Amino acid sequence: SGINAEDDMKKRKAARKGTKQWAPKTGTPKFALEGDKRWVIEYQGQGEDADRQMIEIAEPQMRHMIFISGCNNAYIKINGKVNSIQIIECLNVQVQLSDTVGPVEVTGSEKIEVLITGICPSVIAGKVNGLTIHLAGSLETELVTSCTTGVNVTYPVVDADGDKDTVEVAVSEQFMSKVGKKNKIVSTVVTHGE
Repeated sequence: SGINAEDDMKKRKAARKGTKQWAPKTGTPKFALEGDKRWVIEYQGQGEDADRQMIEIAEPQMRHMIFISGCNNAYIKINGKVNSIQIIECLNVQVQLSDTVGPVEVTGSEKIEVLITGICPSVIAGKVNGLTIHLAGSLETELVTSCTTGVNVTYPVVDADGDKDTVEVAVSEQFMSKVGKKNKIVSTVVTHGE
């Protein structure tokens, strides 16, 4: 017997009705340099109805790794070059940074904005719903995404008249894959209306 598509859709719809809206874990707020290398920023912010809470690392060092977790409605500003940044299970968080040696990683989060004013080799996003990456400095940043939706990148451009503008481009979410030459899977981006 085959799969009944209508019954399958009804089951999925019923399952969605019982699910709660995602929210970051809660815990005791923490903002501290642990040891000599790791800044920990946890559980900052008070939710979407409160004013956005600002956290600032005024004088970070290049060896510092920044770990941001469980924040909800926070603005985090990092005023210097750091080793790397991890943003894990956050909601409605903005992170402004200048330079990183390694990647900025965003995992299991929603409504995140990352403003990069200098050089960052890569942004890696996994299981993210709603991520905007603002490239105000170098445009050489590589983007790696997995299981993401709503990822956009903004960057400055100069038109033919010499006027500066900012463009926003969506990162592809849809791909077509097929078995190609030498029995290898070949994937291409699906584009609409170009």
